[in-house]
Amino acid sequence: MVPYTGLGRIIGVIAMISAILFASLVTSTTTTALLKQFRAERDKVTKASKEKIGHVIAQLPSSWSKLQMPLSKTQIEKAKGKMHAQKNRSKSISKMIRRPTEQSAGAPEYDG
Repeated sequence: MVPYTGLGRIIGVIAMISAILFASLVTSTTTTALLKQFRAERDKVTKASKEKIGHVIAQLPSSWSKLQMPLSKTQIEKAKGKMHAQKNRSKSISKMIRRPTEQSAGAPEYDG
Protein backbone atom coordinates (compact mmCIF):
# COMPACT_ATOMS: atom_id res chain seq x y z
CA MET A 1 0.00 0.00 0.00
CA VAL A 2 1.48 3.23 -1.15
CA PRO A 3 -0.30 6.50 -0.41
CA TYR A 4 -0.98 8.51 -3.56
CA THR A 5 -2.60 11.62 -2.14
CA GLY A 6 -0.85 14.36 -0.20
CA LEU A 7 -2.90 13.68 2.93
CA GLY A 8 -2.05 9.98 2.76
CA ARG A 9 1.66 10.75 2.46
CA ILE A 10 1.53 13.13 5.44
CA ILE A 11 -0.24 10.47 7.54
CA GLY A 12 2.42 7.92 6.43
CA VAL A 13 5.25 10.25 7.46
CA ILE A 14 3.61 10.89 10.84
CA ALA A 15 3.11 7.14 11.37
CA MET A 16 6.77 6.37 10.53
CA ILE A 17 8.10 9.15 12.77
CA SER A 18 5.81 7.98 15.60
CA ALA A 19 7.05 4.40 15.24
CA ILE A 20 10.69 5.51 15.22
CA LEU A 21 10.14 7.70 18.30
CA PHE A 22 8.32 4.89 20.12
CA ALA A 23 11.11 2.41 19.38
CA SER A 24 13.69 4.94 20.57
CA LEU A 25 11.71 5.58 23.76
CA VAL A 26 11.45 1.87 24.57
CA THR A 27 15.16 1.36 23.88
CA SER A 28 16.29 4.32 25.99
CA THR A 29 13.99 3.38 28.89
CA THR A 30 15.29 -0.18 28.92
CA THR A 31 18.90 0.98 28.69
CA THR A 32 18.42 3.46 31.54
CA ALA A 33 16.90 0.80 33.79
CA LEU A 34 19.70 -1.67 33.06
CA LEU A 35 22.40 0.93 33.64
CA LYS A 36 20.81 1.98 36.93
CA GLN A 37 20.79 -1.64 38.08
CA PHE A 38 24.38 -2.14 36.91
CA ARG A 39 25.58 0.99 38.73
CA ALA A 40 23.86 -0.05 41.97
CA GLU A 41 25.54 -3.48 41.82
CA ARG A 42 28.91 -1.91 40.99
CA ASP A 43 28.60 0.51 43.91
CA LYS A 44 27.80 -2.38 46.25
CA VAL A 45 30.86 -4.32 45.09
CA THR A 46 33.06 -1.20 45.31
CA LYS A 47 31.94 -0.53 48.87
CA ALA A 48 32.63 -4.13 49.90
CA SER A 49 36.06 -4.00 48.24
CA LYS A 50 36.96 -0.74 49.99
CA GLU A 51 35.95 -2.20 53.35
CA LYS A 52 38.05 -5.31 52.76
CA ILE A 53 41.05 -3.27 51.60
CA GLY A 54 40.70 -1.05 54.67
CA HIS A 55 40.67 -4.13 56.88
CA VAL A 56 43.80 -5.53 55.20
CA ILE A 57 45.59 -2.18 55.47
CA ALA A 58 44.71 -2.01 59.16
CA GLN A 59 46.37 -5.40 59.70
CA LEU A 60 49.57 -4.54 57.82
CA PRO A 61 51.52 -3.00 60.73
CA SER A 62 51.15 -6.14 62.88
CA SER A 63 52.05 -8.41 59.95
CA TRP A 64 55.03 -6.24 59.08
CA SER A 65 56.40 -6.41 62.61
CA LYS A 66 56.12 -10.21 62.53
CA LEU A 67 58.12 -10.30 59.30
CA GLN A 68 60.88 -8.17 60.77
CA MET A 69 61.37 -10.36 63.86
CA PRO A 70 64.72 -12.19 63.82
CA LEU A 71 64.62 -15.99 63.81
CA SER A 72 65.96 -17.89 66.79
CA LYS A 73 68.70 -20.48 66.40
CA THR A 74 66.23 -23.31 67.01
CA GLN A 75 63.94 -21.99 64.25
CA ILE A 76 66.90 -21.78 61.87
CA GLU A 77 68.03 -25.33 62.73
CA LYS A 78 64.48 -26.60 62.32
CA ALA A 79 64.25 -24.98 58.86
CA LYS A 80 67.62 -26.45 57.87
CA GLY A 81 66.44 -29.91 58.96
CA LYS A 82 63.28 -29.60 56.86
CA MET A 83 65.30 -28.47 53.86
CA HIS A 84 67.70 -31.40 54.28
CA ALA A 85 64.80 -33.87 54.53
CA GLN A 86 63.24 -32.40 51.39
CA LYS A 87 66.56 -32.69 49.57
CA ASN A 88 66.79 -36.38 50.51
CA ARG A 89 63.21 -37.00 49.33
CA SER A 90 64.03 -35.31 46.04
CA LYS A 91 67.10 -37.50 45.58
CA SER A 92 65.15 -40.70 46.29
CA ILE A 93 62.41 -39.70 43.85
CA SER A 94 65.06 -38.91 41.25
CA LYS A 95 66.61 -42.37 41.76
CA MET A 96 63.22 -44.05 41.40
CA ILE A 97 62.62 -42.21 38.15
CA ARG A 98 66.03 -43.10 36.71
CA ARG A 99 65.99 -46.75 37.76
CA PRO A 100 63.36 -48.02 35.29
CA THR A 101 64.96 -46.23 32.36
CA GLU A 102 68.40 -47.64 33.21
CA GLN A 103 66.94 -51.16 33.50
CA SER A 104 65.06 -50.91 30.24
CA ALA A 105 68.19 -49.64 28.49
CA GLY A 106 70.09 -52.84 29.36
CA ALA A 107 67.17 -55.23 28.83
CA PRO A 108 67.11 -57.38 25.70
CA GLU A 109 64.49 -56.54 23.08
CA TYR A 110 61.57 -58.88 22.55
CA ASP A 111 61.14 -60.00 18.93
CA GLY A 112 57.79 -61.85 19.59
